[in-house]
Order: sequence, then C-alpha cells, then structure tokens
Amino acid sequence: MALTKWIRFLLALIVAVLAVVVLVSVLSLFLWSLTAALLATLLVFVVAPDESKAFWRAIASHLDGWIERLEALWNDICRGVSQSAEAVSAMAAGMAQAQAQASQEEVPTPEVTVEAVEATPPSDAPKAP
Repeated sequence: MALTKWIRFLLALIVAVLAVVVLVSVLSLFLWSLTAALLATLLVFVVAPDESKAFWRAIASHLDGWIERLEALWNDICRGVSQSAEAVSAMAAGMAQAQAQASQEEVPTPEVTVEAVEATPPSDAPKAP
C-alpha cells in the first residue's frame, strides 16, 4: 500500500515537472518570436523609411475608421437601450396608475341570501363524503 502512494507521488511530480518545462519552452518561443518581429520591423524602418511610414499611416487611418464606426455603433446601442428603458418605465407607470384607479373603484359584490341558495337546483355532481 505504501509503495503505490510513492508511485503516485513520483508520477505526480514527473507530470508537474513536465508541465513546467512545457510552460517555459512555450514562453521562450513566444519571446523569441516577439524579438524576431521587433528586429524585422526595425530592419524595415532602416531599409525603406518612407514606405514603412506610409504603411503605418494607412494602418492608423484604417484603425481610426474602425474606432469611429464602433463609437457610432456604441452610441446607437446606448440610445436604443435608453429608449427601451423609458418605454418600460412609462408602461410600468401606466400599469401602476391603472391599478391605483382600479383599487379606488368599488367593485359590486353580489348578495347571496339563504332563499337564493335554496332556490337553486341541485347539481348532478356527486357529493363529497
């Protein structure tokens, strides 16, 4: 029994070490690719500065257009939500007003007399025991 506990502990330790090794290797690959991309960008600036500046201006104008469209969309969404909220609150106020009016009105209650109950014909339903 004690041997299986040691085997489980050893296997868990091996798996944990392998997980850390994989994490470190993926992180190092990410940093290496980031460094390579930075060097490539700097090389492009050195080799063709005018073309690279024009490229970055074009990218910036595209991003500005996207951001402007997203801002317009966000404003439309906010306007729609506020209009919906106003409509719901107006509907709730109307329902509350109607309920208040209904509670103020008297509802006629039918008068039941013994004679009226005795005059009604018996139903065909069986009586409860």
